[in-house]
Amino acid sequence: MITNYSIRLKMFEKIQSVFYTPKHQVIRIKKELFDYPELYHQWLEEFSAKNLEGFFESNLLFVHPCPHDESSYKELSFAGCFKSYKPYSWKNKKENIIDGMKYVYTNRNNRISNYYYNAHNIKSNKSFDVIISEAEDADIYGTAYVFDDIIMCSYYSSYVSVYNHDPHSFIYKGGSNNTLNKTELLICETLIEIKRILKLKIDVEFMVNGEKIIISEVRPISSIHIKNYEKVIGFPNTIERNLLNSTYEIEGKIVDMEQNKSRLYDMKNNIFLIDHNSRIFSTLDFLEWCSSNEMHEVSVIINHGNNRDFDHTQYIAFEDPRIINISNVYSRKKFIAGETLTIKSDGFFTNGII
Repeated sequence: MITNYSIRLKMFEKIQSVFYTPKHQVIRIKKELFDYPELYHQWLEEFSAKNLEGFFESNLLFVHPCPHDESSYKELSFAGCFKSYKPYSWKNKKENIIDGMKYVYTNRNNRISNYYYNAHNIKSNKSFDVIISEAEDADIYGTAYVFDDIIMCSYYSSYVSVYNHDPHSFIYKGGSNNTLNKTELLICETLIEIKRILKLKIDVEFMVNGEKIIISEVRPISSIHIKNYEKVIGFPNTIERNLLNSTYEIEGKIVDMEQNKSRLYDMKNNIFLIDHNSRIFSTLDFLEWCSSNEMHEVSVIINHGNNRDFDHTQYIAFEDPRIINISNVYSRKKFIAGETLTIKSDGFFTNGII
């Protein structure tokens, strides 16, 4: 019997009798097995003797860790802290399962999780349960935040959009959207019903195959994400998406961290500009820099360039206790180091004035 229980696993089990989910098995793992590697690997040897692979038809089996710490830190998402295992076509079922169980155990201590746990002062052995799921054919892969009457959704509908990191995105507001296509409306109807059953604001990963909506993962939106997302719609061509408080006005000089990462600054008089996936100074580099220099009340503009999707590193930035304002843009052309910038938001639109 385990000492903790993953919230996302509990939610997944609650909806699986109502909605279509991939064929899967849930593996519950005792928390104390994560205290010492030899305990986990001894357990894994015993686990490998079971004929679990006989339950599945496909050799392509994903292994998804579901962290126990979710039950103790409900205000946090743990997005990106735990790495899922993606199967290899040349391996058989048992190899994908066992290699996957080894992978998720070893990779729970990665750069993102180590930073995240330190930033939020979490002392833990990073234990988890596991969902082993069968691969599904799908036309669409997407994610969505589902609030009381708003759905913020993005999805990939082709290999080209995946390759270019350019998903389709839409915001659904309580039946007022006449521009959504039939599939998008079906997605919204399904997500609204899931939220009604779970009685929570939810973060959902889904697939679409024809008219079948497949729910691959569901978890509660962290309270920090709710605060940042609830009343936000992007403002085209200026500061395209706002993930701050619902209303605000800030002013400061632009500091380009590609050029000035070695200096310390007055947090109240500067707005930092960083490139999300830069090889010189990325978002994660910036977060670690803020931590090592004990920065607080930081305002930052994150340039995503051509990458239109938000990865896990972006999500942990939303939750970082040192960051008070984040604005996301897709070009840095309008931002010149040393110039004064005013950013205003009424909770729905965000404007940047230089």
